[in-house]
Amino acid sequence: MKEHSSTRRNIIKASFALPFLSQGIVQQAIASTYILGDSFVVHGKIHQLLVDIYGQQANHVTRTDKLQIETPQIAENRAVVPVAILGEKNLVKSVVMLVPGNAEPLVEAVTLSPYVDLPLRCRIRMERSGDIIVVAETRDGLLGIKQHVKIFVGRSNCT
Repeated sequence: MKEHSSTRRNIIKASFALPFLSQGIVQQAIASTYILGDSFVVHGKIHQLLVDIYGQQANHVTRTDKLQIETPQIAENRAVVPVAILGEKNLVKSVVMLVPGNAEPLVEAVTLSPYVDLPLRCRIRMERSGDIIVVAETRDGLLGIKQHVKIFVGRSNCT
């Protein structure tokens, strides 16, 4: 009986620590992204996801103006944020879309056939305001862009 109650006590103690530990994990998932010259730099979990998808090529992502993200600056419904990736014809081989603010940042990974081209349109879920990061594999290497989207959570007072 004594051992059973000590095991129970340890489980209860661990359950109190769980919210604090999960908050640390979420904070770690929110990677900083910044632009250094022409380089597009990502860290942490986002970088690891890119390495898993693109290998060592993920260490050399170039910022570009050849691609654009079209999305509202303020989204009213975080469950369906419309996103369009626009760009030059015959440029992109594959596209990865990431949202660092989500618990699972990888939102979409698409490999395009030679018969399919940009624009790509989809609706994504964002857990909170933050960046949408798009990394595209092209004939010139990896190109990256990002755009910040604010999530408006509230009610309207329309009558």
